[in-house]
Amino acid sequence: MIWIWEIVKKAERYLSSIMLGLSVLLMLYQVLMRYVFKTGALYWPEELITYFVVWTMFLGVGVLLNRREGLTSLLLIKMKLPHVPKETLSIATSILGILFSIYLAIAGFETVIWAFSTKITSNTPNMVPLYLPYLILPIAGILWTVHWLILLFSSDLSVLIKKGRASIGAWILLAAIAAALYIVFVVSRNNPIEGLFILFMLLLVTAMPISFSLGIATTLVVTAADIVTSWSLVEKLFWSISSFSLLAIPFFILAAAIMSKADLTKHLLGIGRLVFERFRSGMAMAVVSSSAIFGSMCGSSTAASSAFGITAIPEMEKKGYSRAFSAALIGASGTLAIIIPPSTVLVLYGALAETSVTELFIAGIVPGVLITFVLMGFSWIKAPKSNPKTDRGTPDEKKERSLTILQGISLFALPLVILIPIYTGIMTPTETAAVSALYAWAISMFIFRSIRLRDWIQILGETVSLSALIYAVVMFSGAYGFTLTSERLPQILLQAAGTTINTPWIFLLALNIILLVLGCFIGPAGLLVMVVPIILPIAEKLGINLVHLGIVLTVNMELAFLTPPIGENLYVVARVAGLSFEEIAGSIGGLLLVLFACLALITYVPGVSLLFL
Repeated sequence: MIWIWEIVKKAERYLSSIMLGLSVLLMLYQVLMRYVFKTGALYWPEELITYFVVWTMFLGVGVLLNRREGLTSLLLIKMKLPHVPKETLSIATSILGILFSIYLAIAGFETVIWAFSTKITSNTPNMVPLYLPYLILPIAGILWTVHWLILLFSSDLSVLIKKGRASIGAWILLAAIAAALYIVFVVSRNNPIEGLFILFMLLLVTAMPISFSLGIATTLVVTAADIVTSWSLVEKLFWSISSFSLLAIPFFILAAAIMSKADLTKHLLGIGRLVFERFRSGMAMAVVSSSAIFGSMCGSSTAASSAFGITAIPEMEKKGYSRAFSAALIGASGTLAIIIPPSTVLVLYGALAETSVTELFIAGIVPGVLITFVLMGFSWIKAPKSNPKTDRGTPDEKKERSLTILQGISLFALPLVILIPIYTGIMTPTETAAVSALYAWAISMFIFRSIRLRDWIQILGETVSLSALIYAVVMFSGAYGFTLTSERLPQILLQAAGTTINTPWIFLLALNIILLVLGCFIGPAGLLVMVVPIILPIAEKLGINLVHLGIVLTVNMELAFLTPPIGENLYVVARVAGLSFEEIAGSIGGLLLVLFACLALITYVPGVSLLFL
C-alpha cells in the first residue's frame, strides 16, 4: 500500500510541474501568434492555461503538504512552548486539515455532479464543459486528506497515550480547542462576521497556516449561518484563482527560480562591486543595488533574500561586516523585489482591487528607487562600525568581475525585456512574465551555461511550491471575501467611517498602524487578502487613488517581511546565515526606522507614486 502512495506522490509532483511548464509554453505560443503572426487574441490557449494553472496550484498545495512546507505557522516556530503543547497543536491542526479536506472532496464531487447534470459550460467561444476542470476539486480533496493523515500519524502521537500528566494535559488542550471551535460555530449562526474573525484568530493561535485558517473559518461560518451551499462555496475556491492577471505570479516566480538555480546573483554582485568599490561601504551598496536589479527581474522577495544570502554573506564577512548586519541588510534589500516592478504583491493587489497592474508597475518605480538609495545611504552611514576594511577587490577578484562584465549586457537587458513591453502597452504583464522566464532560461543556458535541461523538473517543482503558497491564500480568501460582502461588512464600515474617519490622512494613518500591527503576525499575501476587500470602499469614498493605495499597502508588506515575530525574510536569511532569528532581529532596528520614514513620505506625498501617471 505504501508503494502505491509513493507513486501517487511522485505523480502529483511531476504532473504539477509538467502542467506549469505547458502553461508557460502555451503563453509563449499565444505571444508568438498574437505579436509576430498578428492573428489576434486566441481564446483556447488562454482558457487552457487558466485551467492548467488552477490544477497546478491545487496539486501544489498537496506537494507542500507532502514536503511539510508552509504548513507550520512561523508563529509556532517562534513560540517558546514545551514539547507537549507544540505537538498537541500540531495534532489539532492535522485533524482540522483532515476534516476540511474531506469536506472539499465531498463538496467538490457534488460540484462536478451539478456541472455535469446541468451541462453548464464556460463563458468563452470554446464552451468547455465545466465538470472537466471541476474534477480537480474532489481529486485535491482526496489527496489533501491523505497528506494530512500522514502528517497526523507521523506526529508524536505518543504525547496523547503516554501515562502521566503530559497525556492529561494534551487531552485537555485538544478538548479546549474543540470546545472553543464549537462555541464560536454556534455563535456564528446569528453573528457570522464576529464568528468569522474569532474563528480565524483562534485557528491562527493553534498554529494553523493562514491559508487553511481562512478556508476552515469561512467554511464553518458559511455552514453555520447557511449563507451558500457547500458546492457553491468550493466553486468559489476554483474561480478565485482563475484570474488571468494572477497568472503572472507563477511565471515571474519561474524566472526567479531559473536565475537562482543559474547563480546569476553572483554575477550581479560582481558588477555591483565593480561600480561601488571606490565608495566607503561599497560592498553593502553593491548588495543593495544588486538586490534592486534582481527584484526588477523576478518580483520575489524571499527568492532575492535567499539567493543573495548564500552569495553575499561570506563576501561581506571577508570585508569586515558582521554576519548579523550582513544578513539584516540582505533581508531588507530583498524586500525591494515587491515594490520595484515586476512585483508579485502588486499583481495580487491589482487582481483583488481590479486595478491596472501596468499602472501599479509604473507607480512602483520611484518608490522603489527611493528606498534603494535610502538603504544605500544607511549602509554608508553604518560603514565605520560595520566595515573597518576597504571594499576594493583583490587582483583575482577584479579579474573575475571583469569576466562577468562581458555578460552584463545580457543580465541588464532582462529588466528591459520585462518593463518596456509593459510600460509601452505592447504586452500584458502576464505575457511579459512568460517572456521573462524564457529569456532567463536562454541566458542561463546559452550565455552563462549554468543550468542544464535536466534541471528543469527541479526548477518547475520549486516554482510550484512557492506559487502554491500564494495561491492557497488567494484561493481561500475568495470565499472569505464573499462572506464579508454577503454580510455587508464593507457597507457597515463605510457608514461608520463617515462619522469617525472623514479625511484621507487620518484613514491612511490608521491603516498604516493597523497594518504594522497585523504585519507582525500575518504574512504579506494573507494580509492583503484580508484587508483589501474591507478598506477598498472606504478609500474610494475618501477619494484616495487606488494605485497610490496599492503602493502604500505594498510598502507596508515590505515591513511585514521584516517585523518580528514572523518576518519571513529575516527567517530566510537567518537560516542561510546560520544565525538565530533573535540575532538578526537585533540588527534590523535601524533599517526599519529608515523604511518607516520612506513609508511616511510615500503615504502622504502621492506624487512620489503617481509621478509618471
